[in-house]
Amino acid sequence: MSTGVDQAAERLRLAIDRLEATIGRQVGVQADKASLETEIQALGADRARLADLLDKSEAKASRLETVNRDVSHKLVEAMETIRAVLQADGGGT
Repeated sequence: MSTGVDQAAERLRLAIDRLEATIGRQVGVQADKASLETEIQALGADRARLADLLDKSEAKASRLETVNRDVSHKLVEAMETIRAVLQADGGGT
């Protein structure tokens, strides 16, 4: 009878060991999950910051394109004016 009790005690000990191992793994999974959630929040903040920077950069690029076009038109007008003045003076070809 002692053998049956010993076997039952051994099975109980093994079951408790498996339960403790499972609990240990679950605690690790929860810690990993918390770490991942923190990382996801940080990535979300980085994404928002980068999206804002991109929007500002696109707006600046658009303004620079407009200024570039304006300067280009003014240079063309200035060259045409210089050409006209030179031709009027008889110095142009």
